[in-house]
Amino acid sequence: MISARKLRANRANARASSGPRTADGKARIAAAQIDRVRVQRARHQLRSRALGNPDVQSPAAVKMPQALLARGAEGEAQLLGTA
Repeated sequence: MISARKLRANRANARASSGPRTADGKARIAAAQIDRVRVQRARHQLRSRALGNPDVQSPAAVKMPQALLARGAEGEAQLLGTA
């Protein structure tokens, strides 16, 4: 069982965080949701195109051979698959 103080605080927080009540507030939230979905779709499309394009390399894929080569002969052997 929770204390009366916590119960009052929970109820006050619930009243304050129940979302927009006015039509204007609800419209703003709906517009923000549409924008969020558009951004997510655009990001997904860009990533999909990049992954499907063999000419595009991620920064990590570019750094890996450089790091191996920086190690000298060992790195070169690993890069060539002869290690």
